[in-house]
Amino acid sequence: MNIVACVCLIFVFFIVLGSNKFMVKDIKETQEQPINKLIPFAISIYDGGFGPGSALMNITYYLKNQYIYIKAVELTRIITFSSCTGAFLFYYFTGIVNWGIAIPVSIGSIVGSFLGLKIIPYIKTKWIQVLLPIIFFLLIVQVVSDLLT
Repeated sequence: MNIVACVCLIFVFFIVLGSNKFMVKDIKETQEQPINKLIPFAISIYDGGFGPGSALMNITYYLKNQYIYIKAVELTRIITFSSCTGAFLFYYFTGIVNWGIAIPVSIGSIVGSFLGLKIIPYIKTKWIQVLLPIIFFLLIVQVVSDLLT
């Protein structure tokens, strides 16, 4: 499974590198494009099967569709919330929720999302263009290191 995740991350990494010049637009340049539901569905399958990098893939998808960065992050948060809620319900009804982990992770996620959405308006477009490929690369390094150990 890690091999498939690694291949998917590398594929998206090259998409990000190839499209980085037009991916992040300023607010004045933005004209949102219609959403193709197949790609978010495929990203959600990847999220359910592997997890790492799926939020970045969603953000990248929305940025490529000319959404401003803050809107891309907001839409990704909605998708992540839906995904986590579905996973929680699955684990809850099968009786395998570890509340000692679930509660602190939920609280941390809420606090992190709140802080992130407060900080995002101050992040410059150029920083995003540099950070997205770096984060993808670090995820690939992590998955490859997990494969080798």
